Amino acid sequence: MKGNYFRWVPFLLFSYLGPSSICQVNISNLFQKPADSLDLKQEAPSFFSSNISFVSETVFLGRKDSVQAPYFYPSVTYHHKSGFYGGSSFSYSVPNQQIDVILINAGFGFAVKKIDADLSFTKYFFNEESNNVISEIIADVTASLNYNFNIARLSVTGSYYFNMEESDLVLSTEVSHDFISNNKKLQISPAVGLYFGSQTFYEQYVITKGGTQGQGNGSPSIANGKIIEAEVFNLMAIDFSIPFWYEHKSFSFLVLPTYVLPKNNIKYAVDDIIYEEKVSETLYWILGINYKL
Repeated sequence: MKGNYFRWVPFLLFSYLGPSSICQVNISNLFQKPADSLDLKQEAPSFFSSNISFVSETVFLGRKDSVQAPYFYPSVTYHHKSGFYGGSSFSYSVPNQQIDVILINAGFGFAVKKIDADLSFTKYFFNEESNNVISEIIADVTASLNYNFNIARLSVTGSYYFNMEESDLVLSTEVSHDFISNNKKLQISPAVGLYFGSQTFYEQYVITKGGTQGQGNGSPSIANGKIIEAEVFNLMAIDFSIPFWYEHKSFSFLVLPTYVLPKNNIKYAVDDIIYEEKVSETLYWILGINYKL
């Protein structure tokens, strides 16, 4: 593919990490096509990049905001030829007409033959009025390792999320295959991902914000109960995504539909009766445009 547009930093996430987690964090990294990671070993000049993306709603490990809300994510990143990079972005809540969170991140990426890796740190500054499902997270450290088997690409990512009171470890694995046009301007990479982790971030979100996706027919509010085993490490979500990238000169365009199946819904007790929160599957979109300066 043409050049090295972005260092791959899977959650964020946007994860991706797969899309199920990366879309809430550093959206700009989604403009890095997996096939481009092979170019990291080639000498490339330093550069700036800027982009803006539209996200239909925030989804993190299958969990989402209490109220569906679309966001705009503008960002700017500086990429040094050594592999170091740093940047900043923010999300703008369309219905609330406010900046929801400001992100500052820095990291280092490199590649050797068919292997590429990345290590990054991201700091979050949430608006106190934010209803974002990850609004109790204050920072994260993420490491990723990707290997290209030619017939398929395997990605493994580990993230440690620092919350207001407790923290969460999230591990994910994703398998994808790259379809690239003859002129190397269009790439489609269908992928399936598994996400494992704890959900103290969600427990703190419920306690602080008092709202969730729904407790099920006739069930009492989870905000009035005691959440059970939020710290347990479980399979959290399975997602299926089909990202499309298209490049034209210094511009790159992204279309990313993702279908997420949440797993191991949180349980809570009210008056010694245990209930399970009902969390439904989600189909959401990310649309974006990037410009390399």
